[in-house]
Amino acid sequence: MVGTLHEGASFGSCVAQPSYVSQAAFVQQLVDDTHKAYAASEGCPDVRMAHEYASHTDGLHTTGRQRLEDLFRALAFVNENIFALSERQTSIIVDNYMAASLQQIFGEEIIAEISYLLQRFKLDDLFEEVIVMMRRRGGKTVATAVWVAIILATQPAGNTNVYGKSKRVSVMMKDLVEDIVTAMWKSGQFGIEKIKDNNEETLSVVTKYGTLNVGKFYPCNEDVRLLP
Repeated sequence: MVGTLHEGASFGSCVAQPSYVSQAAFVQQLVDDTHKAYAASEGCPDVRMAHEYASHTDGLHTTGRQRLEDLFRALAFVNENIFALSERQTSIIVDNYMAASLQQIFGEEIIAEISYLLQRFKLDDLFEEVIVMMRRRGGKTVATAVWVAIILATQPAGNTNVYGKSKRVSVMMKDLVEDIVTAMWKSGQFGIEKIKDNNEETLSVVTKYGTLNVGKFYPCNEDVRLLP
């Protein structure tokens, strides 16, 4: 319906917008769109509402807390599906490796989240170096392999170098990490796009962020020689 133009009066339009639908039809469209979105993302851990997504040229954007929770989810997946980690192995990963990586996980958000992190991990301050001392065959290799794998698979920036005591150790570590990352990829729960490079010393993963995380596994020379 269009308003009638009278002398001295302003023209007004009452024409309905072409996209107008009844409230019932509008609600039904929302339901249909939600079902389509759910079907399209089935198996993906991302459960945010549409308005919570942020578009960035560098891929999916998440907060530091979300990236931290991704690590905990990955750790639970490993424990339930690959290795039944001991309490001591789990504490090494969470209490030491994870705490030492908080600045990497949170990036620029670390200052804003410092109180939360110190309380959650029961820390007096942040640290970045860890020394783990255990008896032989105590589980250091498995615990470290789990940590390297979940970092490679879940974080937007997770390049990692691993130096083994010998080639046998570095190859064993790489094989463990490969098994874990492959299981996470096949599960479809972590948004891993693909495993790109996979050879004796390299394992690279394209993450859900579109970034390439590269793991390098090098043998070390046990002999340390001092130069004159």
